[in-house]
Amino acid sequence: MAKKFFSKKGKPPTEAEVKQAKAHIEEFKKKKALTRSVVYEKIGRLLPLAFTAKANELLQYAGREELHVESWVGVRFLESIVLSALAFVLLVFAKLVSPLISLIAALFLFVVLISLPYARLSIASDKRAKEIEVVLPSALQLMAANIRAGMTPDRAIWLSARPEFGPLMVEIKKAGAETIGGTPIAIAFENMGKRVRSRVLERTVRLVSEGMESGGELGNLLNETASEIRSLDILRKEMSANVAMYSMFIVFAALIGAPFLLAISGFFVEMLARLTAITGLGEVTTKATESGISLLTFSTSITPQFLLYFSIAVITITNFFSALLMGLIRYGDEKRGLELAPIFIVIGIVIFLVVKIFVSNTFGAVFAA
Repeated sequence: MAKKFFSKKGKPPTEAEVKQAKAHIEEFKKKKALTRSVVYEKIGRLLPLAFTAKANELLQYAGREELHVESWVGVRFLESIVLSALAFVLLVFAKLVSPLISLIAALFLFVVLISLPYARLSIASDKRAKEIEVVLPSALQLMAANIRAGMTPDRAIWLSARPEFGPLMVEIKKAGAETIGGTPIAIAFENMGKRVRSRVLERTVRLVSEGMESGGELGNLLNETASEIRSLDILRKEMSANVAMYSMFIVFAALIGAPFLLAISGFFVEMLARLTAITGLGEVTTKATESGISLLTFSTSITPQFLLYFSIAVITITNFFSALLMGLIRYGDEKRGLELAPIFIVIGIVIFLVVKIFVSNTFGAVFAA
């Protein structure tokens, strides 16, 4: 029963479609060859294999398979080295900090620069997977309609590549070219699942493969799978609506609550330092302590400048992890929150500075008087 799905009953691919499939494969090979650089490739091969392996995986997930992996890694590594060395030289000549601190800052910058391209590829991979999941049911139903119209499975897949499917069109073309070239449908679908970091697509591929092996009708199987994916998407949207209140609370606490409270705290510390300096409360406290008298005082050794840096650091860390939590709640993947992290941090710091300036201008004159 399973063999009938690999048979060529029905309308086979035309000669023009076969040529298009072969041209698609050749074009991909040419693009990959153009992105190869001998110099950068040698640099990439000098690095540990983990760099190349991870880059190859992420480039595949992000739909950038046409890029030569070793050359891409070599370019990223050389850029990180040059920019980190330039930052070290500038810090040393500017004499803003000690040479040791400059070296630590340059090493930290190198780690950030070498990690940033991988992080961008990871985010792009998740975005691409979500785009594919949205249009996947429509593509499966179109394949099923083509099969029911009397086309062979390989031609049905090839003609299902429509521009409105976006990145899924590219994957369908690759799978269609493989099937026209003689690759079994199950293997072509499995290869497509390996190129996209999507659990939905992975489960769909597994379900279709198992259904074909058990002898099910491919057209009905694709239709039922599309219906299941749509039901799962509706359930996911309902879950997102249910946790919307938690998202609002996180946004309020991170972007408004924390900056506001830190700005007020900084203002009171600054005013306390001024009052201590004007009234001489510190000297009175010292003399009273020497005399054996215990006084309840509000003096503090925390400077306003230290509290300012501390507040900015707290806002940065708080908003960074809040963005990760938002990505986990909204998309089910904390890495999606990395896109929100810079926005959250900038907004939090801006609100902190605005509140600090407003409170200082409004109430600062009262304490000064």
